[in-house]
Amino acid sequence: MDWKKQGPILADLVRRLANYYGQPVVIKTTPEIRQRLYPKYVKQSRFWLEAEKVQKADRHVEFVEYDDQRTLKTDRREIELPVSYFNGGRQEWQKY
Repeated sequence: MDWKKQGPILADLVRRLANYYGQPVVIKTTPEIRQRLYPKYVKQSRFWLEAEKVQKADRHVEFVEYDDQRTLKTDRREIELPVSYFNGGRQEWQKY
């Protein structure tokens, strides 16, 4: 991907969404793509990282999703579910 071209376009979209909704945008992405986006293009956004295993996250990462091979058994089939956790406290959670 051409980040020099797409980065500013994404930054504009994120800015417009944040202004419209009056709160920071949460971007769900991989740690590798986040490295390219933050802080160069999207400084005010929060992130929801998709990781292979639990990892420590900084304050700009709101959620981390990781594959823990959990399954939900229904009467018809089993569904594999990733696990997510919130990387904040009660006050931050109240924003959502």
